[in-house]
Amino acid sequence: MQVRVENLYFLLCYAWGHFEERDLVEIAADDARTAAELFARVLVTASRRLLRQRLDRGYREDVDDLRRPRGKIHFASTAARGAEVRGVLECGFDDTTEDVLHNRLIKATVKRLSTVDGLPNELRHRLLTIAREMPTVADVVISAQDFQRVQLHSNLRRYRLGLNVCALLHRCLLPDERTGRWQFRSFAGDEREMGMLFESFVREFLAREQREFPKVERTRIRWVVEGETNGLLPGLNTDITLRRPGHAVVVETKCYGAPLISGRFGNSATLRSKDVCQLVAYLANFRVAGDRLAGVLLYAVDRPTVPPTRIRLLGHDVHVLELNLDQPWRALDQALRDIVGVLAATGGGETDHPRAAAE
Repeated sequence: MQVRVENLYFLLCYAWGHFEERDLVEIAADDARTAAELFARVLVTASRRLLRQRLDRGYREDVDDLRRPRGKIHFASTAARGAEVRGVLECGFDDTTEDVLHNRLIKATVKRLSTVDGLPNELRHRLLTIAREMPTVADVVISAQDFQRVQLHSNLRRYRLGLNVCALLHRCLLPDERTGRWQFRSFAGDEREMGMLFESFVREFLAREQREFPKVERTRIRWVVEGETNGLLPGLNTDITLRRPGHAVVVETKCYGAPLISGRFGNSATLRSKDVCQLVAYLANFRVAGDRLAGVLLYAVDRPTVPPTRIRLLGHDVHVLELNLDQPWRALDQALRDIVGVLAATGGGETDHPRAAAE
């Protein structure tokens, strides 16, 4: 799937909850020609801001022989080494240092990113300059687990954007054994990665940018069943549920290279059966007394593919819609707001199906 370069930044800002940092980097198609250049510019700007505000420092225990005792005296070790003869005592004491995990992750990532082929020399130089301005931070080999170990309390919120970009780059940068450099693998071609990003983006965008539905959430639905299931039924968890008094809309986001599939015998292209069945399962089991209920299949596309369609399933309005991620951001923003308007006006008839409460 082709995704307009500047849109990747805005999608990630919403998905990661960095609304206030959407304008941190001035991004336009002429500024970032590739996704690698886009994230390099974002990381440079975020890292430069951290350096201006001074890097965070943490505590570590240092051990040294001191003539003036400081901290905790290691008597046994001092005696074993005969250090007291030289007039010194081995002491352990806490000291502050910039050599902490979150700074290591940023330094390692900017150095790795600086070797990617195709980056402008100016941008490569800026990445290496950032690394040089972190001389007290150790050069280490990082792993995916390191990002899970980072604990950012409220005073370190300023690190969140930079570390999110670093974690994304860690997944996208692959070593080239021939050259010893790194290659950028765009996640826009990964259906699973893009699917999770698209879902998070739409949910966070709707939660922040529209007022028609005050409540935007994921919902776990109970199956309407009789008897013991022995835990064999899969979970029913919506991507997005929009609620307002008397009205609920279940939105399922989908991101495929080819949203429609051709029939086995050359029939015209149709929706994937699993998409429709999934939404039908939600509509059949998710009922709240007195609420109108509607469903939406929202497809991410890069060109007109899925004709906007409104049908009735189980007595409910069901919309099949698309969102083009390869159009200018302003048009994409407006298209999503227009979709909200369609959903706000949709109906949802009552049915005779059993009612089950959402957990």
